[in-house]
Amino acid sequence: MDNHHLYQPDWDKVLSVLNGELPASTVLTADELVLLDELKAIKTSSALYSDVEFDADSKIEAIRKRLNFQEGDQTKSRKLWPKVLIAAAVALMVVSSGIWFLTGNNEIVKQGHDVVVGNDLAPGKNTATLTLSNGSTIVLSDAKTGVVVGAEGLKYNDNSSVISKEESDRLNSTGKGSLPYGRDDGGGRVDEKVNITSVATPRGGTYQITLPDGTKVWLNAASSLSFPSTFQGLGNRKVELSGEAYFEVAKDKKHQFIVATDKQEVEVLGTHFNINSYTDESSTKTTLLEGSVAVRSRDLSSRRDGGAKLDAVVLKPNQQAILKDKGIKVIPVVGETYVDWKEGVFNFRKEELASIMRKVSRWYNVEIVYREVSVDGETYSGYVSRSEKVSGVLNTLAKISKLKFEIEKNKITVSK
Repeated sequence: MDNHHLYQPDWDKVLSVLNGELPASTVLTADELVLLDELKAIKTSSALYSDVEFDADSKIEAIRKRLNFQEGDQTKSRKLWPKVLIAAAVALMVVSSGIWFLTGNNEIVKQGHDVVVGNDLAPGKNTATLTLSNGSTIVLSDAKTGVVVGAEGLKYNDNSSVISKEESDRLNSTGKGSLPYGRDDGGGRVDEKVNITSVATPRGGTYQITLPDGTKVWLNAASSLSFPSTFQGLGNRKVELSGEAYFEVAKDKKHQFIVATDKQEVEVLGTHFNINSYTDESSTKTTLLEGSVAVRSRDLSSRRDGGAKLDAVVLKPNQQAILKDKGIKVIPVVGETYVDWKEGVFNFRKEELASIMRKVSRWYNVEIVYREVSVDGETYSGYVSRSEKVSGVLNTLAKISKLKFEIEKNKITVSK
């Protein structure tokens, strides 16, 4: 499949919206929306890192020149540009001891050490396991990208069947609630018992799920989502998440959608947001892209006297709630950068090495070993495709750091 498209934005219009000269409601094409998001990211970087010299205007002008935009010839200029190249031209930056490094030709100013490759490792892929309410499991096809759990059964998102009719009949005959969508009792009623279905990705896996209400969920590596086989007759739409997922919630004003992790609950009616709740991370992060969500800690010790729940923190778009040590902190972010993983990209923004390597570990299913290396302090920013073999990602890190990376079987050793 060709990932290229005709990139033909109206720069004057986009810059006018960016600078507030035109209203935010101005109608933009898909390419113009992509460009606007990238330029907002640059402006936000300038605001977030105000203690660092960062000339946003010159970087925007550099992108414009790199795309060979021709004034007054918008209808004739038809250049092929992949979306990720546009972003990569501006996002490959490094923070080390308070200094930013950036080149316009995608080259790093300071070269690092080579990566020692004993055996290279392929990137993750589309793979997941679906577990039915009776404990039966189905290994979902790695040739597909997603599964749809609907009232009529299981289908892949290309409308092909997950299991044959014969297998469906066999599962349905083993007892009530065998199928993920419930079992009809012959009188048009499904079982009263709420049947829970779950989808889990392994390390090195990702998958998309469409829930019975139409909500779309993208699961990152080493993650799982549990949900009722049907939301009919339930007071709300509650699901359980472990790991990381991006949600596009189907609107239903009468039935609140709740995402529960081991430490928090997120309550919505219809919106787009991302939750990172890996157990090996020091905090749970909820990032809002569209709509509104309420984030509340599940820690019983954080409740008021009498057991009443604490007031929820309500997020606005491009805000992130960080739950840590029984408290929730809200910070401004560029929301899109926290969901680039579902588009096949590692997008690191002022991130410590340990955090970056945990993402590498999950996606490539490898063990990370540090040899006399401090992982605290220095932070890095960069934009790397998740379709690269692991050596490609590590080479990028090696170039912007003073570290060595050695790959041996399913282990990466980091040293000076």
